[in-house]
Amino acid sequence: MTLIRLALVVLHDAHGRVLVQLREPDKPYGGMWGLVGGHIDPGEAPEDAARREVREETGFAVGDLTPFGHVIAGGLERFVYHARAGGEVVPGEGVAYEWLSTLDDRPFVP
Repeated sequence: MTLIRLALVVLHDAHGRVLVQLREPDKPYGGMWGLVGGHIDPGEAPEDAARREVREETGFAVGDLTPFGHVIAGGLERFVYHARAGGEVVPGEGVAYEWLSTLDDRPFVP
């Protein structure tokens, strides 16, 4: 079985809030909230994919990425990074974006 490889980023601001995005209805997990990120292109390093996805989806150019986790489950390989972001989100692929201080009862991507 071929794994689907994803690069995700826990983006936080100066106040410790984490950026989440509402996924487009026609995408997998559409209508759910999740981290910024997406597919790793063939031959692309996970860290490069993480930077590309952040830029495409938020307009942020992140510098240092700190590895946060690596999970293989359910046919998905997820590379998760942590980075600091600042400024205003320039919406890309998501429907909406919010900075959260705590998780709430909205539907999140598993």
